[in-house]
Amino acid sequence: MALAATVVLAVGTTSVLWLQFRQPQDVHVYLAKHLAHDGADLMAHAAASASAEDIQRTLARFGVTAGPEHTERVRLIKFCPTPDGRGAHMVLNTGTGPVHLIYMPETPVTNGEEFGFDGMLTHLVTLEKGSAAIVGTEGQQLDDLDRLVRDSIQPLPTRT
Repeated sequence: MALAATVVLAVGTTSVLWLQFRQPQDVHVYLAKHLAHDGADLMAHAAASASAEDIQRTLARFGVTAGPEHTERVRLIKFCPTPDGRGAHMVLNTGTGPVHLIYMPETPVTNGEEFGFDGMLTHLVTLEKGSAAIVGTEGQQLDDLDRLVRDSIQPLPTRT
C-alpha cells in the first residue's frame, strides 16, 4: 500500500511539474527571464557580422526567410527557447546601438505593444508567421525597426 502511494505521488508530482514547464509562458515574463539569463553575454559576443547563409539557414528551420536589409544588420544569431517552443535570438546593429530581436514562430503577441523591464524597452511585432520582440535599452527608438522586421521576416516561398 505504501509503495503504491509513493508511485502515485511520484507520478502526480512529475505530471504537475511537466505541465507547469510545458504551459506557454507569458511573453513579458519570458523576455525578462531570457534577457536576464543571456542578454548581456550575447551582446558581448556580437562584435562581428553573422553570415547571410547562417541567418537564412537558422530562419529556414522555422519556415521563414529574412531580406537583405535585415541580414546585413545581424551580428549574431542562435536558436533559443520561446514561450511556445523554439525560436531565434539575433543581435542587430542599429543607428542607436545594438538591439535584441527574438523571433517566436508560435507565440502570439499584441502588435505594437511596448513595455519595459530592468532598464530595457521591448516592442512586439506580429508577423505573417509568428511574432518578434525587439528589445533595446530605454531611450532607443524601437518602433522604427517595426517596419524592417515586418517587411523582412517573411514565410519561405512555397515550392510548386
